[in-house]
Amino acid sequence: MIDSAVILAAGLGTRLMPLTKTVPKPLLDVAGIPMIARILGHMNEAGIEDFIIVIRPEHEAIFKKAIPGAFKARFVYQVKATGMADAILAARKEVHGDFVVCAGDMIVPEDHIVDVLKVHGGSRPFATLSLFKAGIEYVKGLGNVRLDGEGRVTEIVEKPTRESLLSNVYSLPFYAFNEELFAYLDRCPVSSRGERELQDAIQLAIRDGKAIRGVPIQREFSKDEVRFRREIASLNISDLQDYFYACMSAVAEAGVQVPQEVLCTLIEPVRIGAGCQVSDNALIGPGAILGDGVGIGALAEVSNAILLTGCKVGKNCLVDHAIVSIGATVEDGATVKGSPTGIKLVE
Repeated sequence: MIDSAVILAAGLGTRLMPLTKTVPKPLLDVAGIPMIARILGHMNEAGIEDFIIVIRPEHEAIFKKAIPGAFKARFVYQVKATGMADAILAARKEVHGDFVVCAGDMIVPEDHIVDVLKVHGGSRPFATLSLFKAGIEYVKGLGNVRLDGEGRVTEIVEKPTRESLLSNVYSLPFYAFNEELFAYLDRCPVSSRGERELQDAIQLAIRDGKAIRGVPIQREFSKDEVRFRREIASLNISDLQDYFYACMSAVAEAGVQVPQEVLCTLIEPVRIGAGCQVSDNALIGPGAILGDGVGIGALAEVSNAILLTGCKVGKNCLVDHAIVSIGATVEDGATVKGSPTGIKLVE
């Protein structure tokens, strides 16, 4: 039984700037809970108890503060962002036996973790990969695989071009491995992106005849591209739009979270953090997430929006399909209106 996980949390999060300017991506708040805490919580519920978290050394204090003390977590360091292969190698001395690897921006559903662990524990392959069948023709930024008739992975390529697609089946950044992985990581070349790719290590193992299993996630994905982006964002958070929809998905599951008396009109789902000052005649929701210490002025309307800690929205404002950064201000009478495919950001 696998009970250890290596969580890769040393990335720079450049596609989520400026939100990640001062906060590492895995520590971004997702509807009241840091991303890393959601990841560990799902894994713990699936039976994984030991967590090795790969971080940048300067971030250890803020990770310790964000991770609940109930989790058994220790840290190893990746000083330079040189790819997933090097990040996993940083955890080599801490791993004993089979283990899972999860990207720090991959919120894996508990039932899927259980499915991957069951398949890996049953046949004990070299690796078991988390897969999904895309609802659209082409998905950028993820590994692409070819399967045989028995569900074995026979080929994998990292971030292919449309012209080099192997199939409509993709690999999510959640895996189970045996300890042989480290020898293959040592052999990985540096890619054209200047990184050593985990997928290259897996491909080397395939060429050596190692067994690679694939476990599809048990959900249907839309054939509509906008809806598909929303659906996949709840799993893998790559950019600002993904972050927005991951938060919307989380608040929709929770419904209304209002820890204080609020007299304004609320349309669920809504989450209001601690210490917020909300005018009695504001309209909040649907799909509104207010971080701690947010201020909302009279006659303001906030829907489909994330207002991060300490930001202010003035009187007679409209905020829709938007993210307002930590400490930012929306001036009186302003309209900040994005769209489902173009989330507005206020810095």
